[in-house]
Amino acid sequence: MRVVLVANNDRADLSGIRPADVLCQFNHCQHYDRLAHHQGPRIIVWRVNGAGDVSGWHGATPARDYVADLCVTLGHHARVEYECERRGWPYRAVTRQPRYGRGIPSTGFWTAAILHRMGLSIALCGFTGGGWPGHDWQHERAWFDARDIARI
Repeated sequence: MRVVLVANNDRADLSGIRPADVLCQFNHCQHYDRLAHHQGPRIIVWRVNGAGDVSGWHGATPARDYVADLCVTLGHHARVEYECERRGWPYRAVTRQPRYGRGIPSTGFWTAAILHRMGLSIALCGFTGGGWPGHDWQHERAWFDARDIARI
């Protein structure tokens, strides 16, 4: 079993995702609709942001009817927990952050660190190693490279 972490990147090439892969999407799940046909298991990870709100739970898709085998928030948020329970979605909050360079870990990095620690096979789809300046992209790239994390 391989868990494919799908970045919120307009240019992500989704063609390397296999039918049996576990899809892991983040925050506003930019490719959620494009991957709606995927028959394998799904994990959706949301992130409690610096303002105390949840990235991707609001904004452009506040009422999106997400379907997932597991919903996770990085950081606890009562509204997400309540909504997951109300909708019957399996839910888990993770509050322990991985060791990190400067700034704060990206949602993808934090998730990859958890899955790697669990000994799961992971692959990155559409990760560019750049973006918002509050993340330490150099640290993240070096971490992925040191562990031979696959890129598809």
